Amino acid sequence: MGQKDLQQFAIVRRMLQLMNSKIELICCPIIREADGLAMSSRNVRLTAEERTLAPALFQYLKILQAPNLSLLYTTPNDYLKYVELQLKAIPVIQLEYLQIVAVESLQDITHWNDAKAKAACIAVKLGKIRLIDNVLFN
Repeated sequence: MGQKDLQQFAIVRRMLQLMNSKIELICCPIIREADGLAMSSRNVRLTAEERTLAPALFQYLKILQAPNLSLLYTTPNDYLKYVELQLKAIPVIQLEYLQIVAVESLQDITHWNDAKAKAACIAVKLGKIRLIDNVLFN
């Protein structure tokens, strides 16, 4: 399964664990366009203007991979507030959700040290098109 569908991957992985399945589930990395936008068949439905705005999603998510993240944002909530404010300034982008979660459980975290493996997951409506993306970070 692809990392782009991280939430689905985590649910299927957990189901396989509960069933004591011998199936090995592998998470394949997100394939991105040159500007960082996660590849999707939906991308071709974006208008020219929307297509130029779409890479902003990955740019905001990439911040979380900074080596001194806790110096930039004291808590995950500080980061979430910052990105929400930035996205509100772009009227054609409507934020559906932005969450910082523990990769294993998909539970929201409130402190950077709440989980070893973390992910930021985002979904927006850009015009009429729904886009999703995520990044993994430690």
